[in-house]
Amino acid sequence: MSTSTQDRTRRTILLAAIRVLSANRSASMREIAEEADVARSTVHRYFADRPALEAAMSEFVDEEYIAIGTAARPEEGTGIDALERLATELFDHLEVFGWWFQLPEDEEEVAVEEDDHIVSRVVQRGHDDGTIDPSLPVGWVTGLVWSLLYSANAYTQEGSFTRGEVRKLFLHSLRKSVSA
Repeated sequence: MSTSTQDRTRRTILLAAIRVLSANRSASMREIAEEADVARSTVHRYFADRPALEAAMSEFVDEEYIAIGTAARPEEGTGIDALERLATELFDHLEVFGWWFQLPEDEEEVAVEEDDHIVSRVVQRGHDDGTIDPSLPVGWVTGLVWSLLYSANAYTQEGSFTRGEVRKLFLHSLRKSVSA
């Protein structure tokens, strides 16, 4: 049975691992521990080895995606408004979802694919209520959301624009691309 302190420590280690391994896929467990501000033995207490840590990271990101999908209230308002809320939540959590963009193609998770049910339901609602261009297939719009997030992640890391500027560009591009 885990405690809230253990849950916070686990989350801290996972977020640190995402940051460190996104920057350097060959980083050591020691570097992850330093980023998390915990002892290396603490990292090993939670994750026996690198494969266990990476498996936990993938599970963590998947769980965060489901939580974000719920937090965005996709059933409220028009389809385009729900899509923008969802996209905003995804952008605001790029430090987590950016992990998906760092994986080599042979390691990519199936989580971000054409049948992404969270985005798909919102897009279908937008088609039904006329706020998202119905000539754009659901899979196309889903891919567009993730492509724009990928670009936003790259621009955020590049540092030429502030995070706020990138967020504004991302949301503007999405709305302009899919509006009916």
